[in-house]
Amino acid sequence: MELKMKLKEWIKYFFFLVFLLSLFSCNSQNKIKENVPNIILIMADDWSYPHAGFYGDSSVRTPTMDRLAKEGTVFEQAFVSAPSCTPSRAAVLSGQHFWKLGEGANLFGRLPAEVPLYTRIMKDADYAVGFTDKGWGPGSHDHLFTNPAGAYFESFKDFTQQIAPDQPFCFWFGSYNPHRGYEEGSGRQVGVDISKISLPKGYPESEVVRSDMADYLKEVQDLDDEVTQLFSHLKSKGLLDNTIIIITSDNGMPFPRAKGNLYDLGTRVPLIIWSGKNIKQAVARNNQLISLTDLAPTFLDWAGLEIPKEMTGKSLVKLLKDSSYKPREAVFFGRERHVPGQENGDWGGYPMRAVRTQEYLLIKNFSPNRWPAGTPNYEEASFFPSYYSDVDGGPTRGYMIHHQKDDIEHQRLFEKSFGKRPAFELYDIKKDPYQLENIFDNPTSSAIKKQLQKLLSTELIKTKDPRQITNGEIFEQNNYDGGAPFPPDFVSQGNRYATLRIDNFPSKWVIPRPIEVLFPVNTSYIDRFPVIYMLDGQNIFHLNNAGFGKKGLERGWDVDFILDSLNETGFNQRAIIVGVFNTGIRRRAEYMPQEPREEVLRRLNLMGDDYFSNIPIHSDNYLRFMVEELKPYIDTHFKTLVDREHTFIAGSSMGGMISAYAISKYPETYGGAACLSTHWLPLEGVFVDYFEKNLPDPTTHKLYFDFGTKGLDARYEPYQQEVDQAMYRKGYKKGVNWITKKVSGADHSGAAWHRRFHEPLIFLLSNN
Repeated sequence: MELKMKLKEWIKYFFFLVFLLSLFSCNSQNKIKENVPNIILIMADDWSYPHAGFYGDSSVRTPTMDRLAKEGTVFEQAFVSAPSCTPSRAAVLSGQHFWKLGEGANLFGRLPAEVPLYTRIMKDADYAVGFTDKGWGPGSHDHLFTNPAGAYFESFKDFTQQIAPDQPFCFWFGSYNPHRGYEEGSGRQVGVDISKISLPKGYPESEVVRSDMADYLKEVQDLDDEVTQLFSHLKSKGLLDNTIIIITSDNGMPFPRAKGNLYDLGTRVPLIIWSGKNIKQAVARNNQLISLTDLAPTFLDWAGLEIPKEMTGKSLVKLLKDSSYKPREAVFFGRERHVPGQENGDWGGYPMRAVRTQEYLLIKNFSPNRWPAGTPNYEEASFFPSYYSDVDGGPTRGYMIHHQKDDIEHQRLFEKSFGKRPAFELYDIKKDPYQLENIFDNPTSSAIKKQLQKLLSTELIKTKDPRQITNGEIFEQNNYDGGAPFPPDFVSQGNRYATLRIDNFPSKWVIPRPIEVLFPVNTSYIDRFPVIYMLDGQNIFHLNNAGFGKKGLERGWDVDFILDSLNETGFNQRAIIVGVFNTGIRRRAEYMPQEPREEVLRRLNLMGDDYFSNIPIHSDNYLRFMVEELKPYIDTHFKTLVDREHTFIAGSSMGGMISAYAISKYPETYGGAACLSTHWLPLEGVFVDYFEKNLPDPTTHKLYFDFGTKGLDARYEPYQQEVDQAMYRKGYKKGVNWITKKVSGADHSGAAWHRRFHEPLIFLLSNN
């Protein structure tokens, strides 16, 4: 017995010693060595090759990135693992093909906790790791406690101020540029010459498309400005010499047949690697095939850390020293679900895999019966209503849809972007750089297609792609996560209109809020409708909402009833009404015009309204949410007329004031505004001065104002008269492009607005 006890004690101490040795061993392997470099990854959002000065695009100015390209290595053939934000960023962080990442393979997915990430490995090795703006996402990472890109910081400057001076760092700078939405016409405003834009083949020749491209290129220039600021901060901190900067993008530009697609415009992205003078690197232009999955093993290699065996990417360290080194013969990429866009309860995506060599691109479409760009059958979509929902909303998308039947060429290009595709596609890169002519069935392609099919299937089997070795059901079953604004709930449906509700529409500019959309049903596939964005959305469709919580405001506007009533009187113009809910106490902060805010707050204090004067005003952020996030979503998922002429904003009280501010600040977006019982009181003459200076062109815009004579409305007339004088001076003509109406006996209530809202509806929706 005594011998057995001693043996147990000896075994216990033996394993304790082994445990200590293993700790020491792990510690020695996973801790960084001296003089390791700092690493900054600048990740753009939706930026295609070759749209930068350093690639020879003269229509866009990128001076800082051009300089870094000249001093570093520029890669001509860099490809993402998936042309969609969430899986692409997951592949960068993990160094793996996106299809190996489970729920992380879909947009709005979840990255499994067991997946090794370079950020975690480097943090465990005593690197300072952080990110700003857009890290990994969109999706849910609650189970990981932090974003997979690291700890969040307000800015790179904030990050450098909080880490130890001698601590090496790895930072993810996640720019939101050049993601949509764009302010229409912003490219021309900053000097982008649309006549000099090299329009990619596959898009119709149109000023609308060229202007949309100019707006995109303007945001590429904004990205360059961000790089300039970051570089300047590095220089001011004396950090340049030991820092490596990588600049790239998560996928291609947000246009048809680009983002979300496996053609080069969707998968081929810019890539620069620049090193400070303490780090040896060849200065070169490199034409080798690169996958962004190579970045994670490269970062770990720079840090002297072990590269996990799960990583399918290859370190680029050898290539950066020897540009003749050839890391691979081909790159592989693919896609699962981006945005739900199929029919009849099918919530799957459009699964694809591809192999790309220097000469050819082979794409395998696993479900050719599905719609690659989303169904055109508006009322049969699984996410109803939706049509072509897998293409980001914007002028180019709208133009191609609306003009598809103009002529044979428009129809041909439309089918290339929005039509169904065969099971296999094969393109000759040298002869067909935009991949428009599928040669898979050509007799001369027999040998190369067999070679590429074998190459692709071998890689998919080797890396255990569920889509290849099973039916890929795992990708179909995963739910959208992380606050995606769908599926919506039906509120009601009639013969002419239906109403949908999204409970928490996400935003980077304002807090999430409900959205309700009234839209026409029983329509033809070619029908498109004007859109009115209405403030205080909880009040506009319902009879008994609590309004602002005050007696007399409890009746909703019942806009759906008004539209049906107008139809019975012979006014047949249908419309989409988007009700944007307010968020209670933040309502005033979001609806108070921001540019004249200092004077507004001063006057609020004089009025004794100290409580509200202390609330920060952020109406500019609110309007960015409306223009850059909500409108593109509505244009993507509903049958809208996307142009300014058919886009309006309307509200009452402070909602009327922010509507007037919106059309002044975004005249390229909104063609008209209806401002009922506009609450001029806190602003008095301040906003009138601003309004007169910024009133939009009367030849392209129209405005409606009204006010009552009872209660709060009785105080508005003198201020409205000042606004009317400004309208006269600007050149507006009453009854033509401007109405101001005094409504005798009307008070400041939902019931009063309900009784007269048919008038601004007719005014905004009429062509004359």
